Amino acid sequence: MVDPGEVKRILAVVATLLLIGSSSTGTAQAAPVTVVYTPTSGSTVAVGVPVLIAGIAVNGESGDITGVDISFDGGVTWSPTEHHSGSWLHRHTPAEVGPVTYHLRASSSRDISGAYGPYEFFAGGSAAPPALRCPYCTLSLPWLPNRPELDDPDDAAVELGLRLGFDRAGYVAGAAVHRGTYSGPLTVHLWSADGTLLAETVSASATGVSYVRFPARVPVVAGEEYVVSYFAPVGGYASSEDYFSAAVVIAPYVMGRGAGVYSYGGGFPTETWHDSNYWVHPTFELS
Repeated sequence: MVDPGEVKRILAVVATLLLIGSSSTGTAQAAPVTVVYTPTSGSTVAVGVPVLIAGIAVNGESGDITGVDISFDGGVTWSPTEHHSGSWLHRHTPAEVGPVTYHLRASSSRDISGAYGPYEFFAGGSAAPPALRCPYCTLSLPWLPNRPELDDPDDAAVELGLRLGFDRAGYVAGAAVHRGTYSGPLTVHLWSADGTLLAETVSASATGVSYVRFPARVPVVAGEEYVVSYFAPVGGYASSEDYFSAAVVIAPYVMGRGAGVYSYGGGFPTETWHDSNYWVHPTFELS
């Protein structure tokens, strides 16, 4: 699930593209358009490690998206992505150090777009991280095709979280937790990579999404791993399997394969299950 602020941003971008594309006819019958969600343009990934390229495609009022294709050779050859209901993804493994450039195109039952792009990220090296869109950002993970956010029927006490790093120094100020069926109080934690507890706070009873701030912001170091998690005393959490099957890079956040972690009974979560996502989103502040 994408948080409301990010939905507004994406829809604004899409609406602008649709307006431009339909200006010649004065209708909403423009060619399909695509938006990339991950990796952030200009971000850096590791060589030899699969990365998830993912986003959405729309087609005006019809929503009639039949496919999204990706090209790494300037549009000479195209490969289909996995897609469903407008969301799409492609796993790519950079083979060498340097920029990775690609184009996208989307199709409907009656039209196909031109090539969108070029989009670019970097494999290896030490490129400067991309500029942030906001001085404080709550991670907003996108919908992926055929990976719905479900209410897990598990009723055991469990700690659920997200293992991640940052592409720059800053502060973790809190988190957003997408709830499942459990609506009681939640205890939210931030841990270092070795399991040292760095911060803790309690969310009041709620449904939907709970937003919390830690009593004090916690400084984080670029390139180091952290875990943000929460304790669900009777289960009832939200999850999506086969989500972190490759690295996800949404500046300033960097998540590797198997980033969703858990621990039955509570405590520092380290176990993984089918590359699941437990929908825990930290809030990063630059200063």
